[in-house]
Amino acid sequence: MSRHAARADPGDRIQTEYLVAAGLAAVAAPGLAVAAHAGRVPLLAGIGLLQALLVLAWVGGTGLPGRIGGLLIGAGVAGSADAVLYARDRASLAGLLGVLGLTVPAVLVHQLCRGVVRVRVTESLSGVVALATAGTSAASYLALSRAAEGSRLVSAAVVATGVGLTAGRLVDLVLPVPRFAQEVPHGLFALGVSVALGAAAGAAHALGAPRLDVGEGALLGAGTAGVAALVAVGVGYLAYTAEPRPLRFGWLALTYLRVGLPLASVGPVAYLLGLWAVG
Repeated sequence: MSRHAARADPGDRIQTEYLVAAGLAAVAAPGLAVAAHAGRVPLLAGIGLLQALLVLAWVGGTGLPGRIGGLLIGAGVAGSADAVLYARDRASLAGLLGVLGLTVPAVLVHQLCRGVVRVRVTESLSGVVALATAGTSAASYLALSRAAEGSRLVSAAVVATGVGLTAGRLVDLVLPVPRFAQEVPHGLFALGVSVALGAAAGAAHALGAPRLDVGEGALLGAGTAGVAALVAVGVGYLAYTAEPRPLRFGWLALTYLRVGLPLASVGPVAYLLGLWAVG
């Protein structure tokens, strides 16, 4: 039986990954929400932890070619994005344009520095760019926290995302229908449940907020939970096709990606919907 055939049938490992991912989402999202209410420094620390683990999980879980450069660029881009937004102290993502612009020559230089081991260049280049983009996206929460009702908006976005991811993994665990692909145990039903519960979580956060009504909170929650659920499906395809290095806890890296990558990726969506809601 081939490696891919073995992965096509969800077994004990898939169940374990989904349970761990659901538990991780149920802990990480409230933790980031509490950090948002505690202040900018705790939020910065929470985002930094999310990004650091994301870099390690992406490089280790996907078997990224050029892993040392991937680690350095991923960490450098995420740290630079955090530093720029923290120093500007404004509800604007304009500072990230420079960070993303400098990422382009950095990834090209990385490929040139790989020398004689420069194989799977396209895979390495795209993987590093995706990692840098996700790390930059996570920094968007810092800018959103400076808007009116900023801490509530960040909290609503991350809690809705966490609720959606937790519910989605539990639903896929028992009823992954109708599947997006036979080999990947993710179903459309779980996506719908994630969006519905995310909307409920966002609406609940709007209660008592002077500049955020229930409908806007529901839209914020539904949008972030929906995007996170779609990214999680993408991670499911990635987990099926990836060839991670034979690390003892390599499966844990892919499990973290099921939570960390969606939570980071919805940052710009939360930023746009949040500013629209209070604008």
